[in-house]
Amino acid sequence: METYDWNSKLTYLKNTRDLYYNDDYVSFLVNTVWRITKPVHIVDYGCGYWLFRLNINAITSKRIKVYRH
Repeated sequence: METYDWNSKLTYLKNTRDLYYNDDYVSFLVNTVWRITKPVHIVDYGCGYWLFRLNINAITSKRIKVYRH
């Protein structure tokens, strides 16, 4: 199995986070792709700092309840 040194990949990780968790992209997902207009529940199967939850709640005015699994 290959080993990874993520300390040398900080730029990559930051760019990836900025791509998927920016306001425009999440707003596009909520309003155009998923068409969420009333409160819903979502399970976040991920790790990290809950960036998706923080971003989506800011955009949707708390219409979405995100549970971390």
